[in-house]
This record gives sequence, C-alpha cells and structure tokens, in this order.
Amino acid sequence: MTPLVLAFGVLVTIAGLFAAAMPDRALRLASLRFQPRMLPAVFVARLGVGLLLLMAAPDTRFPTILRVSGCLLVAAAAAIPLAGQRHIETARLRILAWANRANPALVRTWGGVAIAIGAFLAYAAS
Repeated sequence: MTPLVLAFGVLVTIAGLFAAAMPDRALRLASLRFQPRMLPAVFVARLGVGLLLLMAAPDTRFPTILRVSGCLLVAAAAAIPLAGQRHIETARLRILAWANRANPALVRTWGGVAIAIGAFLAYAAS
C-alpha cells in the first residue's frame, strides 16, 4: 500500500506545482469538480484515498498522522451524500464566485500547501 501512497504524494506535489505556476488554469480545472455530475467521482476519490491512507498507515513513518488524515477524508466523503444536493449547489455557487475573484497569490499559496502535503506523503511512504 505504501507505493500507492508514494504515488499519490507525487501526484499531489505535481498538482501543487501546477497551481503555483499557472493559478488561473488551476482554478478553472478545480472548478470542474464542483459540477453536480462530478459528485460521485469526488465521493469515490475521497473515500478511496481515505481508505488507502488508513490501510497504509501502519507501514509508514508517521502512522498516526496518516490514520487521522484517512479518517478525515472518509468523513469528508460521507458528508457528500449527507449534505444534500441543495446545500452542495449553494456551496458550489459560492466557491465559483470566490474563484472568479481569487487573487493569484492566494492560489499560489494553496499550491505551496499542496506541494508540502504531497512531499510529506511521499516522505512518509518512502
């Protein structure tokens, strides 16, 4: 399982580099996940990564951190069907409105956070 966590960490790092280098394009790509037809994919991705972190945690350098992160992702996946379509649509519209006026420096900062998280996951799994 740790090779999958390593690969996910590298993928998150690459996504962070992309966001830091091209914040406008990153915002456009990120806004696609807030479309109603993407909710099942977001649910499966969160649940899958959460379970992956939970299963791989004992074999990593920081098992407690990965267990907590896995639990948070599973909870975030469970929140999708519990929230309901109306609340998700309201949140989607607010997020898209924010993205239209987001400062590129803020997007780059979040890209840096993604780089740090991805590098941490890769290090924890190596």
